[in-house]
Amino acid sequence: MAKDGTLLMPNSWSDYTDKAIQGDQVAGVMNGNWIIPTIEKVEANSGKWEITTMPTLSGEEGYASNGGASLYITSNCSNVDLAKDFLAYTFGGSTVTYDNALKDGGVISTYAPAGETDVYNEGVEYFNNQPIYADIVEMGTHVQIVEQSDYHYSARNYVGTAIVNIINGADTMEALQEAEDQLNFEMGN
Repeated sequence: MAKDGTLLMPNSWSDYTDKAIQGDQVAGVMNGNWIIPTIEKVEANSGKWEITTMPTLSGEEGYASNGGASLYITSNCSNVDLAKDFLAYTFGGSTVTYDNALKDGGVISTYAPAGETDVYNEGVEYFNNQPIYADIVEMGTHVQIVEQSDYHYSARNYVGTAIVNIINGADTMEALQEAEDQLNFEMGN
């Protein structure tokens, strides 16, 4: 796909946002929901975008996530029980917090009950009045749990480099072995 121009592989964040997302070179992007404000900057593209699942080789619906926000109580907290109660009340027991975060700050949650609210189910004009926020929440319920380690991003970078090297003519097995060797070295194996 990269060789025939079907897949655009930008060289930088600027290439990705300025030329791809905000330009006219792509038919879609695979990204998290945080990219929505960048897409919406091009008013001329209003009505040309929709949120959907990812393509898969099997033809089934594809779902993915690479993290998001987490709430933590640190070890220096002087009242852990109160902090737990606060988080449970504000983020764990009420969709009002999520509605307000979306309306007032553009913060999108994948908290499943939020996807049922009127705020999340409002259509977004830019996306053909698709209720994108409810759709994002619903899609998030299908994402498989992936255990990550401290080496997650390193592994991702090594595999990404291998892919670019393969596209540029490197032997597939050699490039993947190099990625594995680099990760094992970093991990101390």
